[in-house]
Amino acid sequence: MKFFLKYIFLIAIFLRVCDLYAADNITFAFTTDYRSQIFEQVDESSGDIIGGAARLGSVVKHLRLHSDRFIFLDSGNHFAGYLYNKFDGALEIELMNNFRYDAMALGPTELSISEDVFDSWARLARFPILLSNYTAPPQCKFCRHIQTYSIQERSGLIIGIFSLVAPNSYLTYHISPTIEIPSDPINDARAIVDVISEKCDIIVLLSHLDTETNMQIAREVCDIDLIICNQWGMLPDKPIEISESEGCKTVIAGIDERSSAIGVLNSSWDRNKQIVDYQWQSIALVDSIPLDGATHDIVETYRDKLPQPEIIGSTHVELDGRNAILRGSESNLGNLIADAMASYYPEADFALFPAGIIYGNSIIQPRPLTDIMIDELLPYNDKITLIELTGEELKRTLERSACCMDISYGGFLQFSKQIQIEIDTSKSPQKIDLTEHKIVSKGSRVRKFLIDGSKIEDETTYKIASADFLSKGGYGYFWLQTPTFNTSITVAEVLKDYVRENSPITTQFEKRILVVP
Repeated sequence: MKFFLKYIFLIAIFLRVCDLYAADNITFAFTTDYRSQIFEQVDESSGDIIGGAARLGSVVKHLRLHSDRFIFLDSGNHFAGYLYNKFDGALEIELMNNFRYDAMALGPTELSISEDVFDSWARLARFPILLSNYTAPPQCKFCRHIQTYSIQERSGLIIGIFSLVAPNSYLTYHISPTIEIPSDPINDARAIVDVISEKCDIIVLLSHLDTETNMQIAREVCDIDLIICNQWGMLPDKPIEISESEGCKTVIAGIDERSSAIGVLNSSWDRNKQIVDYQWQSIALVDSIPLDGATHDIVETYRDKLPQPEIIGSTHVELDGRNAILRGSESNLGNLIADAMASYYPEADFALFPAGIIYGNSIIQPRPLTDIMIDELLPYNDKITLIELTGEELKRTLERSACCMDISYGGFLQFSKQIQIEIDTSKSPQKIDLTEHKIVSKGSRVRKFLIDGSKIEDETTYKIASADFLSKGGYGYFWLQTPTFNTSITVAEVLKDYVRENSPITTQFEKRILVVP
């Protein structure tokens, strides 16, 4: 009976969309912010089983059966976290090829592991990987796999597809400092559209920009017909229409469901190739949707290759790993990791690290801790490094940490127990010019910084345990590019050892970071 009901559910979905499939129609289906959520999940609020690649594969195959004009896209951030790192993207790319994606945007998470990992899976992609606004040095391994745009044909309709990433992505993601994003995405959009508009009937933008910028692009770059965006957030559960003038309409659509839903836009176009009607669905990948057998087999093959988790300790307290806490205030999870780093380097005066090396955006409840949990928490393979800074350089670094607290700044620093810092957000923030590698404005937000109760001295040199991404100039710390000593030991391995030796974990909030007003 359950098997029968699953197929009744699918039939109901497809009967609702079939009336729009005609000679002048095209179906756009897409995933957004997938983040390697290959396995089924349990909805914490309802307890229902949702998502998973096998359900996604089932829906995509059924959608294809009902349209000769079908485009399947991904808006980026498809690869991320532990699974991406564990299998070097092999699992995700095998599934994407199996689903026959037509194109994907390159998102910040794809740029956040390493060029070698990216290179290992991107060479296998049977679809274009798009990024339209970036610059990089000639030796960049990312670049050999990236197209500026893609032009595709569906039964006489020509579709142009391009993608834009946010200029401030380097502030919020673990992106290599060698990748530079221009500061004017509207100009970038206009430049691409000028190139492809004469060749295409329909233009689609895969966007990592914020909602306001997407809407501004829709108003100012008339030839863009559809914007599929990652940052949907609290917007309505249906697309937004921007129509500034006659014959100039853009539909902005998105979902914010990671692997628990797929967006579907069935659209109708007139003789002038203007969108005249559409039907929108966000198809939830719920338990009533059957699993696709071929996809399920691929997933299980990789699941069998995963190591069994080893319990290495426990926590008796909640460990707060939410971005909203880590990236603008003290976090006891940040305290724990920084203390582990300081313990590894006892010759260091203290330890600090950027909050962006922590992945997951969640609270770890009191429970046993496993080695796999630590790997999921710290997936970027950041190595422990020792840096030496004068007091003057340290002040510059602290102002950088406090510069961008109005956004989710991955470069906000967490500190070991030797430190007390006070930040006044009413004061002027530091501003830098990354192109010229210079500080435009020093900033004055850090009003107190103590190491073991003592003020820092400008001429004194301090030894600091940190993460190598920071010492490579990540998150805009361009002056931190000369580490005193590097190791091959990752932050994750150091934290595992610390948990083994210090369980149960009882790390508290200790007023290491005080933010006013």
